[in-house]
Amino acid sequence: VVRTTEEAFNPLAREGLGSSTRQVQVETVWALVSMDARNGELLNTLVRDQGVTGNRQAEVGALATAGGLVFTGAMDGRISAHDPDTLEELWYNNTGTNTKGGIMSFGIGDKQYIAKIVGGEGPSSGGMGQFLYASAMLVVWGL
Repeated sequence: VVRTTEEAFNPLAREGLGSSTRQVQVETVWALVSMDARNGELLNTLVRDQGVTGNRQAEVGALATAGGLVFTGAMDGRISAHDPDTLEELWYNNTGTNTKGGIMSFGIGDKQYIAKIVGGEGPSSGGMGQFLYASAMLVVWGL
């Protein structure tokens, strides 16, 4: 499945779920989608235009916490927390650089943290090689 900029962006279209997809695009539109895992029903969608042009899709997943928050990131550097039911944005922080990969959560004592590697784009931006550049950093937030 290849999508081009001539095709309308439609986060409700679910063709290609579970398949391999290559996407070509000029503008990066970010979407957070909630689904019922039992039956695949689409529950809610939040779409935001990042205002960042590029040739790749967003490459950050979402993390749901036991405390009832959903965290995600975007190519424009924004890390955000959302209500799991309404997807309303409850908090955000802009890291000032792009984000890729997953967000993790860990606890020390009674305190929970989320962490994310940000930045690291360079000539060898594929795989783990991107994190060898000085611009890559680990950012940690306490909840």
